[in-house]
Amino acid sequence: MNVLLTSAGRRSYMIEFFKNALSGQGEVHACNNELSVALIHADKAIISPDIYSNNYIDFLLEYCIKNDIKLVVPLFDLDLPVLSANRKLFEKHGIFLLVSDIGVVNICNDKYMTYLFLKKHNIATPETCLTIDETKKLLKEKKISFPLIVKPRWGMGSICLYQVDSLEELHTVYCKVKNDIFKTYVKYESEKDMYKCVIIQNKLVGQEYGIDVINDLSGNYITSVPKIKISQRAGETDIARVIKHKSLSLFSKKIAHLLKHIGNLDLDCFIANRKIYVLDLNCRFGGQYPFSHFAGINLPVQIIKWLRGEKTDMRLFSFNNDCVFAKDITLTKLEINGRGGCNEKT
Repeated sequence: MNVLLTSAGRRSYMIEFFKNALSGQGEVHACNNELSVALIHADKAIISPDIYSNNYIDFLLEYCIKNDIKLVVPLFDLDLPVLSANRKLFEKHGIFLLVSDIGVVNICNDKYMTYLFLKKHNIATPETCLTIDETKKLLKEKKISFPLIVKPRWGMGSICLYQVDSLEELHTVYCKVKNDIFKTYVKYESEKDMYKCVIIQNKLVGQEYGIDVINDLSGNYITSVPKIKISQRAGETDIARVIKHKSLSLFSKKIAHLLKHIGNLDLDCFIANRKIYVLDLNCRFGGQYPFSHFAGINLPVQIIKWLRGEKTDMRLFSFNNDCVFAKDITLTKLEINGRGGCNEKT
């Protein structure tokens, strides 16, 4: 079975996880732009068009058919709605896309829809506004208070995220975020509602946790892997302690039943005043998955087993308690040639 990881970026570890999962019985392919270091680690790699290019899906489908790809794993939020909308096109050719239904993707990618989804199901989450006027109203009613967080409605990796401590700062930063969004890759989804592409949230104060919430390929809950976030870098977990936490596991199980996402859900939450608040939902392999993997979880192996028609092996979801892991920094030489290829590592 051959596997393609799209938007591989710097996630070289995902290449290795799937290589190990295949045990030599297939190839791991990767696609992204010429500056993607993960391409070097793949068995085969290709430079793909931009996700929102008119020929992106045609390019991927043709590549998958030509290279006998049976599984496509997207590793970037922008990929999810585009691939989800074209799932049936790939399925006609026997290619499984590890992506949730478009409704689930929209709930996770659109932070305001995340807020509405959580409120609908009585799940605690920071109060969230789309406009300054709405924020002023809630401030007056004392439903929120400074400091507040201002960030893109369709955002990731803490891009364009700021804390504000006064109304004066709020006006200035709100305009700045709105302008800066369209200088970044989050502009594509933000164009869906250019006048309401910024959200303002009550800042949570408490212990932050990350949870990998794992469902099978039909959206049935399997397990949860909670972590205490010790350190973060550019919005991604850098150091974490993997723990067994009954309350967080039961809490995340409820969300898994409601969403029925496919594969992994990267969930960020806080415990404040003995209450669990959800901050973000990301329906893909997220930056915290390696911590789960090194603690004993092996979702790539189970995904391959599921696609081969095998049952869930719960031994692959057993993990060690109270393990602390930290991401390392290595240096890789990129040999950029005239065709945009990457072909040398030091």
